[in-house]
Amino acid sequence: MKPDLQKICPDCFSESMKGGKCSRCGYERAPEKMNNLQLPQFFVLYDRYILGKVIGSGGFGITYKAYDMLNNTLCAVKEFVPLGISARYMDGVTLQPSAKTHQDDFEHGKKRFLEEAEILKKLSSIPEVVRITDYFSENNTVYFVMEFLSGVTLKRMVQAMGGRIPAAEAISLTVSIARALEQVHRRAGIFHRDISPENIMMTADGKIKIIDFGSAKYLTSEKSQTLSVVLKPGFAPPEQYSSSGKQGSYTDVYALAGTFYYMVSGVMIPEAPDRLSGAGYTSLKDLNLGISPGISDGVDRALDLNYRRRTQTAARFAAELAGKEPSKEEKNLRKEKAVLTGCYFHGKKRQWELPPGRTLRVGRSRNHSEIILENDTRISKLHFEIRYQDHAFYIRDRSTNGVYVGKRRLEKNRVYRIQNGDTFAFGNQIYEFRVRVI
Repeated sequence: MKPDLQKICPDCFSESMKGGKCSRCGYERAPEKMNNLQLPQFFVLYDRYILGKVIGSGGFGITYKAYDMLNNTLCAVKEFVPLGISARYMDGVTLQPSAKTHQDDFEHGKKRFLEEAEILKKLSSIPEVVRITDYFSENNTVYFVMEFLSGVTLKRMVQAMGGRIPAAEAISLTVSIARALEQVHRRAGIFHRDISPENIMMTADGKIKIIDFGSAKYLTSEKSQTLSVVLKPGFAPPEQYSSSGKQGSYTDVYALAGTFYYMVSGVMIPEAPDRLSGAGYTSLKDLNLGISPGISDGVDRALDLNYRRRTQTAARFAAELAGKEPSKEEKNLRKEKAVLTGCYFHGKKRQWELPPGRTLRVGRSRNHSEIILENDTRISKLHFEIRYQDHAFYIRDRSTNGVYVGKRRLEKNRVYRIQNGDTFAFGNQIYEFRVRVI
């Protein structure tokens, strides 16, 4: 039997609303809307779902707390409502493109929205993934119904705990998330592409749930991998900043490592483009947070800017957080050494090792430099600085006569990123140096 819609609370759905306030949960009806396109409270969808308050509103959809009259349970209903390109008809219900020029985008969006529902359906057997129970088309748009999750996101959890989650608890949570992601990757062949503290929930009964698969993609596809640029700054790796960037399970690994770093430190790592330009972050082992060097190094490997060198699977990342040693193959993969080789035009050659993450000064003066070159006045006392970090080299000219890559003189005091094998010249181009990994 349908409840009396005039008496039900749009939050707890008990028939206890009196004078605009729920006597059971204390909810007070407010006239303002989170989104001016949302459907009215108590609107009934599919002759089954009574919509309550809005619990989420973004660029592509509105999520309502709802009541399933068939099963007598709470649920969440997500409606496809793309902001900026859609509007309601005069009836206030039916959705339409806001202009003819938006028709194709509107229809494509509906298709992608249904794809998200189908993806979640494939993942219904994984307990850590929000479970979808129904999806349908109505009002010229599409909806899907999910289990209602009572709890908080990891972002809110971090805030509630004073800005950081204790290391042991954060490790345990992240291992659970990583193992769930491994199932998503292997069993469903899907990667999430939007892992962040906002898309992971801790339920009221202490369970972890991964939510919002709206950006998810299949790991293998007959089509070339041209992907929309969808990212959260501070959690997205470099490959997500390009529609042609090669993405995969390792993309989620980077985002999860960034999420873990945020959980235990309360700080986000720099955005990937900034890191590519030389911005660094402090390894967890150096922050006095109770993180062991082994786990800290594992996080650093998962945050590698080069996806080929990055920890490739969520299972491997979970193992490293749990303190398990990497395989022999993985250890051998890490036995690399970055070097700076001096190729003097008059025949002499020298080579110096570049410790990862350490900036070395190069010049002719022992008082100004760690790497000492010949006592040649064409070389400045401090000629340039060089650093090897995240499998890339960074150089900054500090000289009078300049540093040249090809025929181009580098701007003084500006940091440039150079690649493995690149060469540069200085000292009136009498000296040529090369950086490489051996």
